[in-house]
Amino acid sequence: MVDSTETVATIGSDQLDLSSAFSVLVNNNLPDLSQIRFTVAINGTFNGGNYSTVVPYTMLVSTPLIKITKLTIDDSYGNKNGNMDPGEFGIASITVKNSGHAVALSPTMQLFSSDSSQLTILTLPSKIETLNVGDEQTIAVKMSSPASATNETKLQLYTNAVCSDQQSSKDTFNLILGAENYLTIQNGIYQVCNTKLFDSGGPDNNFSGLENYTMTLTTGDPTTRLKIKFLNFITSSYDVMTIYDGSSNSSPVIGTYSGNVDAFELVSSNAFLTITFTSGNTGMAGWDADIQCFAPTSLPTCPSVVYPLNNTTNQRSPELQWSGKKTPITIKFTGAPAILQRSTIPPQALICR
Repeated sequence: MVDSTETVATIGSDQLDLSSAFSVLVNNNLPDLSQIRFTVAINGTFNGGNYSTVVPYTMLVSTPLIKITKLTIDDSYGNKNGNMDPGEFGIASITVKNSGHAVALSPTMQLFSSDSSQLTILTLPSKIETLNVGDEQTIAVKMSSPASATNETKLQLYTNAVCSDQQSSKDTFNLILGAENYLTIQNGIYQVCNTKLFDSGGPDNNFSGLENYTMTLTTGDPTTRLKIKFLNFITSSYDVMTIYDGSSNSSPVIGTYSGNVDAFELVSSNAFLTITFTSGNTGMAGWDADIQCFAPTSLPTCPSVVYPLNNTTNQRSPELQWSGKKTPITIKFTGAPAILQRSTIPPQALICR
């Protein structure tokens, strides 16, 4: 409390508004939607006597909450597989979102690696544009991994965002050297291609109870399609996932899944898939899925010139020849000239014996 006392002459029977009566200094690192409880004590005199009234008051604190929602690797200088491998230099495109309840004023973003001997962050702290509530922005971060790094090492990327009003927000994101980076189920629309999708617990932890997500995946290219292959799916009967063939949960339903389900895969008929997931009171292992983009194979075009032509005769005199155990044998097919005609009925099979 910076200013905790306010003196007034008289409180009448009407409402009394006290403008800027008290001042509070809130810690910059306080989590979003924290509750601060106050006790307001009113002391005065009435009819020659003293009185005291105590009123409880709760203040809700809104702060920015800057979270990493997506990370993709450009390793054009390496093997170009979209992963950060040992011995490579790469540029990470990191999408951050203000998921809090207050504006993030001109935040300065800094990225750290949990093990600089395996992965070194080369980009210095950089200031980004103000993020209103719900806004996203993508930043480019240069990084390198030495050839001596260990493949499949699990690392954490830490972000620290400090706003111009000194409010700060931190987040972590998992990255595996030599492996595809991944998304976890969450609300929003995400452009994906050749990545993994886990439940909210990521590759190592369970999802939580009482979750409710709607996530739309897109290739970003209307000429391509999405294929999602679930390698495992471990939930309870109270957990329900529904996958829709389109950009929202009003699109046609491809399937609904609950409990323990064997490996399965789905393909979109357009550039979008939408996934909804709700969980019961407790979490479980969840799922591990691979997402791929592909261009659908088009049907072959019909030939403009048909050969042989209708009513053509003696196209070929076929011969079959093979060597037996002792003497070569030649068999020659002879007969009347054949009349070839185009048929409107497609052949069912061609059998050679």
